[in-house]
Amino acid sequence: KLLSFFAKRSKRSKEHILVLSNTATGDTLWATAALQYLHETSPKTRVTVLSSVIGGQALLNNPYIYELWIDQKSFSGKVRNFIAILRTPFSETFNFHTSKRFI
Repeated sequence: KLLSFFAKRSKRSKEHILVLSNTATGDTLWATAALQYLHETSPKTRVTVLSSVIGGQALLNNPYIYELWIDQKSFSGKVRNFIAILRTPFSETFNFHTSKRFI
């Protein structure tokens, strides 16, 4: 069954990027210029951001983000995020800022 879970993954999209930015608000705000740059240089690219709760507040309604995921504090929340990452066909992952956390 575990192998069938991974087999369900679709082909990788050339236009879907995961950005990890789960630190404080200031670091997340700093990253918004890079998100804008990604959008302006490749407007068809979808950008999904995994952010902290507080960083997510700063990114809410950001026009350059396709999807905003919040880094959950609970173990079950972290597992859900991990599974979502595994199941989504990202072409690239950028680690803008992360703290020393499980995910």
